[in-house]
Amino acid sequence: MKRTLAFALVSAATLAVVPAFAEEATTTAAATTTAAAPAAAEGGGEFGNPGVISFNAATNLDLSSTSSKPPEGDSSSRTNLSLRPSIDYFVVEGVSIGGEVFLGYSSAKSAKATDPTKTTTIGIGPRVGYNLWLTPGKLSLWPQVSFGFLTSSSKTGDSDLGKSSATFMRLGLFVPLEVHLAKHFHLGIGPYVDMDLSSKVSVGGGDSKDSDKDTTFGLKAEIGGWIL
Repeated sequence: MKRTLAFALVSAATLAVVPAFAEEATTTAAATTTAAAPAAAEGGGEFGNPGVISFNAATNLDLSSTSSKPPEGDSSSRTNLSLRPSIDYFVVEGVSIGGEVFLGYSSAKSAKATDPTKTTTIGIGPRVGYNLWLTPGKLSLWPQVSFGFLTSSSKTGDSDLGKSSATFMRLGLFVPLEVHLAKHFHLGIGPYVDMDLSSKVSVGGGDSKDSDKDTTFGLKAEIGGWIL
């Protein structure tokens, strides 16, 4: 009888403790998941969750138009414009793959030149990135590595002698700090580096020759949105 009573008491205690322990473990696991990334249940997903498609448009912070007037003679001028629309898909939590298009335009006219030299650049290439939350749902780092193939054409005046073309293979790194101002909307700004892996130039319709390989450092800003 005593053994039966003791067994009943132990069984009752076990049935009371186990559900409470299981509930605590479930709560702890949920809290850990939320800290790692914003919960998908909050509003139907968050930036960086698997399946998110992000649309972005970035530009180098060198959009400018400069005109210089010397004490004597004609003035010189230069205009730079660039834009990089892109699309990325998050294949697993935080990891994105995508591609971007590079569009660039510049116009330069020296003090003694009759006509300006106008250069148009276009390019395309893949990229990969990883979104790291600093403040879940508010602030994140999204470093991206890209590879691009670009071609540019320059023209000075109407003569073929003033025409040239160039092709580049370029490796890039962009580390933007993303500010998530509202659901499905973010702004980013951060340093970037572009390094030419190869560079070939053709002048006046002649054969392509190896040319200077540039490495560029700077700041870039972007605006973007995402869907799930």
